[in-house]
Amino acid sequence: MKIILFSPVRQEFDTLNLALGSHIGLKGVAERWYYDDNDSADSSDLLARARGRILDPIEAEKPDYDVTGETHAWTGKLVSRIARIRNLAIEEFLKTDADALFIVDSDLILHPSTVEHLAESGADVVSEVFWSKWRPEENWMPNVWDGHPYSFLDAESITRLRERGLYEVAGLGACTLIRREVFEKNVRYTPVSGLANIWGEDRWFSIRAAANDIRFYADTWFPPFHVYRKEQLEEARTWFECGCPFDYFRNTWLTDEWAENIEKNMAPKTAERPSLLMMLPGEMFNVAWVKALVELKDNLAPYFQVATQWGFVSNVYFMRKTMLDAAMTWEKRPDFILWIDDDQVLTVEGLKTLMLDLHKREDLAGVCGWAWCETNIYATAPMLSCGIFDRDGNVRRLEWDIMQNYDSDLIPISYSGFPAVLMRGSVLDAMTGDDFLPIIDAERFPPFGMCGEDTAFFTRANEKGLKFAVDRRVKVPHLKLRCAEPAAATSLEGVPVSKGEQ
Repeated sequence: MKIILFSPVRQEFDTLNLALGSHIGLKGVAERWYYDDNDSADSSDLLARARGRILDPIEAEKPDYDVTGETHAWTGKLVSRIARIRNLAIEEFLKTDADALFIVDSDLILHPSTVEHLAESGADVVSEVFWSKWRPEENWMPNVWDGHPYSFLDAESITRLRERGLYEVAGLGACTLIRREVFEKNVRYTPVSGLANIWGEDRWFSIRAAANDIRFYADTWFPPFHVYRKEQLEEARTWFECGCPFDYFRNTWLTDEWAENIEKNMAPKTAERPSLLMMLPGEMFNVAWVKALVELKDNLAPYFQVATQWGFVSNVYFMRKTMLDAAMTWEKRPDFILWIDDDQVLTVEGLKTLMLDLHKREDLAGVCGWAWCETNIYATAPMLSCGIFDRDGNVRRLEWDIMQNYDSDLIPISYSGFPAVLMRGSVLDAMTGDDFLPIIDAERFPPFGMCGEDTAFFTRANEKGLKFAVDRRVKVPHLKLRCAEPAAATSLEGVPVSKGEQ
């Protein structure tokens, strides 16, 4: 795999000298490119002697860049300039036969294995995580995030990054390996029209890449040392000369006390927490289900104002209608609504995945988990709990093979059987309150000529233009006292089952 390193350089001499020294020892780099944007003649001379290619200058204003204060003073003109410089490198890269471009800031001191390891991850876009204090009194924070412009779902999204691994994120930058295929989709460091509140070239890149269904990953095996302030230089030099030990950051910066501070600072005050209404319909509510519910509520409590609405089955249509009526008459619209049936177990990790889905996809009104289910009246094999309405409006179940071969974990659907559904509270503004009542249509809904309450809801939601998806990673165990998967196998995964088999 041929990889080109590119670094735009506007750096004081000593930091640049150490950074360039770390570049020379990098494994897996075929060429090193730089853009000389220095204010110092000594830094420019050092860069010229670094035996890398210096890209031609762009014609653009060069604003002042102040790094002497508590934090670096970025301006709109500076961000636009760095975006143009990075885009220049991309265009030059596409003229080569190289496979990937590694874009790195000039104040990062790199472990020799960084680039080689990122290439082995197989990800289209992957950043090596490093840590910075944006202001001296603040906590160490990473160069990746869950939501734009720079936010996180919870404290664990940050603290997990001190352990070695590969983690999916929603935005990243400054130490990033990007494969050619990404640039061939015209993804660039260019402002996104209509998103003036989201500022920064790395955020523009992340949004454009996400719009092309490209996923981002954060790698934590070989964290660089970020010399964000000149006072850190000697510490960085010692770290580099000692072989760039991974444990250094874990033992000195990212301690248990640091993790406790992150948890404390991330927990919003009650008045600031978004509200989540848990809708809990059913008739059994057995021990396994109750245990899962308690775990969910315990994990939600620090971050959400949680309320519950129970529903007890006599007639499924009217049970869900009365629950929906209750939600619509709340004094204030909840920010989120979570439906969990009494025979479905949603894990904490499953809920986090669904919440992250909504965080990433503002076009979705809701996301669903999925379960195996079967109904003896149809004499069918177990089937998935979700599907689509075809062009004629008829119900078509999602097939297992189609779900697994889909090019994204999030799959558009028309309906779900409500095993676990996370909706935005704004869904209530579009509905009427009668949305769970049956729809009578003999042609569309054989053999009874009417649909179930779940299909009725989604039919009406589709007519109002609401979009839903299922996340194939969120499988919800089915607790009904009946066979929900074939007796011949513990799971349908990978096992072909014909319609006639039970």
